[in-house]
Amino acid sequence: MPTLPAGIWETKHTIVEGLRTPLSKIIDVIAVRTEGLGLNGACRVFHVSKKTVLNWEQRFAELHEVLLVYALTHVFLQQTLEGDEASPFKVRQ
Repeated sequence: MPTLPAGIWETKHTIVEGLRTPLSKIIDVIAVRTEGLGLNGACRVFHVSKKTVLNWEQRFAELHEVLLVYALTHVFLQQTLEGDEASPFKVRQ
């Protein structure tokens, strides 16, 4: 496996550049905020500051449209596949 030159990282020039918190924790915080948990509650549950959560929300707000299209496409494809497999009747000829 080739090594990367010094100073070149996978996250360079991406939305997650410079984040020190694991992405899984950030996703969990944003998910509970989306489900309706307040800012103070989310900060208390996940032991992070309000400023940090607001920074994450602002940073990931740019992905809203992309994630919406992805989610809708995923649901459509899942329903299409399940619809094709759901028919218990075979056509006799």
